[in-house]
Amino acid sequence: MIRFDVELKSLGLFLVGGPTPIYTHLDITVHRTRDPDKNVYVPTIPGSSVKGVLRSSLSRVAHAFGIKVCGDWPQASDDCDSCYLFGAPGSEGRVWVSDFTGERSTVSLTHVSLDDGAGTAREMALYTSEYVKPGSIFKGRIEYNGGVERLAPLLVAMAALRTDRAGRSGLIDLRIANADQLRGVLSGLGEYSILLEYLGVWAWDEGV
Repeated sequence: MIRFDVELKSLGLFLVGGPTPIYTHLDITVHRTRDPDKNVYVPTIPGSSVKGVLRSSLSRVAHAFGIKVCGDWPQASDDCDSCYLFGAPGSEGRVWVSDFTGERSTVSLTHVSLDDGAGTAREMALYTSEYVKPGSIFKGRIEYNGGVERLAPLLVAMAALRTDRAGRSGLIDLRIANADQLRGVLSGLGEYSILLEYLGVWAWDEGV
């Protein structure tokens, strides 16, 4: 099993909505879970959401890297790199993703609901959303239980996530915090080893 200690950073106002266990007057709230060490509820990106974005990010760039994904290649799911990593009906896949917990500070904004047909604001239709502030860090881990020879698509997915949408049309950066410790483990990746160096630092570091 290979463990990636991963950090996600919001590049703008960021929202993964969901039920919250704390009282709030807001219409749309940031998803939260309890931090057992601090006994507080903190903004959280569910592991299932991160895994879903990784899968869609991989599918978006698969052709450019010669990676096999269902729908693009005439093969069974056993030959699909995406299914191998993230699972398919009857198969759990080789990747497990934890929840990503972040910082407590958030900001709320009031919006006007729009009438799509008329292209105008709806009367008496204000709503308030809560957002994580730009530059907020979420920490979690991604675990891979498979052969090193099929690990490259996971690194490609993590790199592609940096230019994909997450949450409610937000953007996030990704960094592998323990990249230095993984160099020896992943030395057999050939030309894809450079992705580990690329993912060991923030891609979008200015202004956030």
